[in-house]
Amino acid sequence: MADVTRAVVIGLDAFDADLARSMIDDGRLPTLTRLLASSTAARTITPPGTVVGAIWPSITTGCTPARHGFHCDRQLRPGTYELWNVGPRQITRPRLWNSLAEAGTRCLVVDAPITVAAPFPGGRQLVEYGAHDRFEPLSSAPPAFAEQVVARYGPYPIPHKCEEFAARGDYEGLRAALLGGAATKGRLLADLLALDDWDFCFAVFSESHCGGHHFWACHDATHPAHDPAMRARFGDVLLDVYDAIDAGLDHALASLPQDVTVMVVLSHGIGPHYDGQHLLSEMLRRMDDAQGSRPVVELRERAIRRLTLPARRRRQATPVDSARRFFMVPNNEAYGGIRLNVKGREPRGRIRPGPEFDATMDLLCDELRAVRNADTGEPVFSELIRTREVYEGPLLDTLPDLLAPWSRRAPIRGVRSPTIGEIRGVTRSRRTGDHRPGGLAVVRHPGGAAESLPDAVPVVDLAPTVASWFGVELVDVDGTPRQELAPPVTRAT
Repeated sequence: MADVTRAVVIGLDAFDADLARSMIDDGRLPTLTRLLASSTAARTITPPGTVVGAIWPSITTGCTPARHGFHCDRQLRPGTYELWNVGPRQITRPRLWNSLAEAGTRCLVVDAPITVAAPFPGGRQLVEYGAHDRFEPLSSAPPAFAEQVVARYGPYPIPHKCEEFAARGDYEGLRAALLGGAATKGRLLADLLALDDWDFCFAVFSESHCGGHHFWACHDATHPAHDPAMRARFGDVLLDVYDAIDAGLDHALASLPQDVTVMVVLSHGIGPHYDGQHLLSEMLRRMDDAQGSRPVVELRERAIRRLTLPARRRRQATPVDSARRFFMVPNNEAYGGIRLNVKGREPRGRIRPGPEFDATMDLLCDELRAVRNADTGEPVFSELIRTREVYEGPLLDTLPDLLAPWSRRAPIRGVRSPTIGEIRGVTRSRRTGDHRPGGLAVVRHPGGAAESLPDAVPVVDLAPTVASWFGVELVDVDGTPRQELAPPVTRAT
């Protein structure tokens, strides 16, 4: 039997929980402050080593990336040595709202990241109006929904990607667009939630994601790119963006009846963009060469890449170095992604599964642990995560074999170790802030009281938990419903 008749889940994309709590301590973020005063709060565990790309698909499906298959916008195509563009259309797992709609729940979905507009019974979905990643063009189901939104609220202030503002140095314009975007989203959600045509709403504010990337140095006075003149001119833009989202959230929730359950999800964090991603491929090449070069293999693979170039261009694919025993694969920038060239899995694998795989992984991890920041002498990796030790699922082989979180204690302009010598390079990224794991879920049930859970909750548990409120069980997922986040009456029984 359903315990909840109406619920709203609002995501704050890459809205750092530690920064939010600091602002609350300073008397800011009044909406989040009020919510925390009457809600159950739980720290959340984001997908290990794949936070950036996997976070929202994991939240909305209840599955890890080893089951939903998405961890980055460029992934290795299975059975090839080619990297290809990946997006929401490659995710075949049902989303939370699909399962609820099938059970008769009227669902409203607005700007859920990494999704496709697809019709579902008795509901509406708006895609890429004000989302950060922009995998799809602005669209909706039904199609007229998007047209109505643009006609009433105008185009979203950031027309494509926020990098376009940064590329032309228009940080004043980006600031205005982010503040305006949060206000627009708040008005849109307030109007939609005031209607009586929904039972469940899932919506996301994305401005904190872009703000964290491009205004971290403005916020962080210790960052090498911090510009006091910019700070004096614009103020702390990142905190201003958080304030604007808090105000938009207040606008959205203000008209909700008291019997509506509310969950606010701070998806993951943000911090300084210190990583050595631009150096990783050369690091791996030198580590591999130290075990002995194989010129015949290298010549063969070079010839194959030349022969397949025309077809690869048509597919908009790029090759990895298939002559190597291990090579870098995209995994965004917070965590290096490394793939082993395995016989029977890769087309012309170099490493046999089993003992040889394990021995190669052990040697590679030893080599990576020995790598130091050439300027500080500290390790460049905070830990090394063997994917098979933290994930299981039918799409496990779509993930890197090794996930290497970069240390964020200082910029990484050069690396060194006894094996690789010294390697230096300059990143081309304009972003001064990048993601870090961990988030926060805040749940307010009617009649609930303030409570802070002692244990963190994996984000894959959120969708099964919300579904359970409506009496729906999600099948073939990795998460489980959390009784601690159930309505108080249910918890008492």
